[in-house]
Order: sequence, then C-alpha cells, then structure tokens
Amino acid sequence: MTITPATESTFNRKKSFQIFFAILILVAIGYFSYQTFLGFDDVTTDNAYVNAPQLQISSPIEGTVAAVLVGETQAVKAGELLYRIDMTEAKIAADMADADLIKTIKMVRGLVLHVKKTKQDLEKVTQDYQRRLSVQGLAAYSVEEVAHYQALQATAKTLHEQALESAYGFTKYHQIAQHPDVLKSLGQVKKSYVALLRSEVRAPVDAVIAKRNAQVGQRVMPG
Repeated sequence: MTITPATESTFNRKKSFQIFFAILILVAIGYFSYQTFLGFDDVTTDNAYVNAPQLQISSPIEGTVAAVLVGETQAVKAGELLYRIDMTEAKIAADMADADLIKTIKMVRGLVLHVKKTKQDLEKVTQDYQRRLSVQGLAAYSVEEVAHYQALQATAKTLHEQALESAYGFTKYHQIAQHPDVLKSLGQVKKSYVALLRSEVRAPVDAVIAKRNAQVGQRVMPG
C-alpha cells in the first residue's frame, strides 16, 4: 500500500491555508493603514444633523405656488426671492375691494345728500307752521290747518333725525371718509394691497436652504 498521494494532499491543503491567511493579513494591514494615514478626513454617518438656528419660511397668504427659485443647500441673501404665489386670486380680490370702496363712497354720499334734503324740508315746513301760528284776526288760519302743518313739521323732523342717524351725523362731503362703512371698505382695499405684496416670499436673513418643501402647483395656507 502506498501513502504518497494522501501525504501530498495534506501538504498542499495546509500550504493553501497558510497562503490565504497571509493574504488576508496583508489586506487587513493595508486597510487599517489607509484609514489611519489617508482616510482620517472621510467621516460618514446615517443620522447627522445641523446644530444651527433654523427658520421655517411659510406663506403669509393663501394661494398656489407659481414658481420656486431656490433649491436645497443653496445659499441665499436676505431679501432674495425664494418662491412666488400666483397673484391671480389676490388681483381679483383687490379689484373687488376697489369696486366695493367706490360703491360705499357713493352710498354714503347719497346719505349726506338725503340729510341735506330732509333738513331743507324741515326748515320749509317749520316756516309754514310758524307763519300760520303768527297770523291773528280775520286772516287767521283755521285750527285744522294749523294742526295739519304742526303734524307735517313733526314728520319732517323725524325723517331728518333718521337721515342723520344713517349718516352718522355727517352733513359735509369732506366727512364721508370718516364714515364707518367707508373705513371698513378702505381697510379691505389696504388688506388686498398687502396680499399682493406678500405674494413674493423672500429670505429674511442670509442663510442656506436646508430643506425645500414648496412645489409649483402646491396649494398653501398662511402659516
């Protein structure tokens, strides 16, 4: 019986393992040498975060995003345009507010005119009533006629007081601007104008865009 093949097989397998472990050790030494001397600046992590102040920039008005002019990691300057809200709705609201203000001014002007008219009517009927009271003797008016003009005066006075109340006591055209209804309409005009200005959202400070959520076509709400 010969044992040469078995001896050869055992010897070759042992040598192969030695060579393999030698190569493995050399690779490990090379890797750790690279990390120590060349790769010390390469830092990686799966849960890194920026430890710096952050600002949430949201839309001040309701509308649809029409354009986004920045991207993530982009540096921006204070006052630089970030994104724009479609101004169609804001312009319509502004036009409606302007029209409502004009309508309100005309309405209040009519109230002031009505005050003037009721005042003239009251003055006239008061003169007629006083004239009939002052006449005596044969030319005196009948009691019924005097009573009739007295009633007319009372009615004219009531109408004048109602007109004054509707006009908030304003009897001059220059006072129209102080009427509560006019002030309310004027406030809506100012509000719509501010909405137009706010349709462009700008950076409040010098910063870097950390995350961009705004997308064209997205519907946004204030805040």
